[in-house]
Amino acid sequence: MNWRVAVKRATGDPVAQCYVMAEAYWHVEGKRLGWQPMQAKGFTKATGLVSHWWLERNGVVLDLSRKQFGQESFPYERGRHVPFLSQKPSKRAIEIIFAAGRLMVQRTVVRVSVNGLKIRQNQADGGRRLIFRKERGGKITYHNQVTIPAEAKLVYRPKKPLKCGARAWIEWVE
Repeated sequence: MNWRVAVKRATGDPVAQCYVMAEAYWHVEGKRLGWQPMQAKGFTKATGLVSHWWLERNGVVLDLSRKQFGQESFPYERGRHVPFLSQKPSKRAIEIIFAAGRLMVQRTVVRVSVNGLKIRQNQADGGRRLIFRKERGGKITYHNQVTIPAEAKLVYRPKKPLKCGARAWIEWVE
């Protein structure tokens, strides 16, 4: 996950959050990356007349609250560079930065096990069923090949198997 995604998730509903979303991201890494705060007044059917904030760099628009306009486009060409109201992040921006930071440090456990039943079925009928079961963040996929990172560890827990029944697997954290 990157900071843009984390700020969006930490903020939730983007309606009327454009200023604080742009401010939070700008203070975390936008300023360092050369993004400039922009502001313009515009009219959309979804929101009516609004004062809208976003970030821009070399003519590229970064609008973290874009979803609030639905399918309509905002008149970004009306924008002008305007500094944020204070040099330090606002109280709401700080809350979003901390919430986004918590999302950034959340790690996902990945476990890969071998499905013995699929191997036996393949042997019996010459099939090519996918035999590796990969569980990542609650999502399960099957593969015939999995790349294992260097920091992975082998786990054997005969008395506490995984839900699928596996007693041995390879595990790492992303």
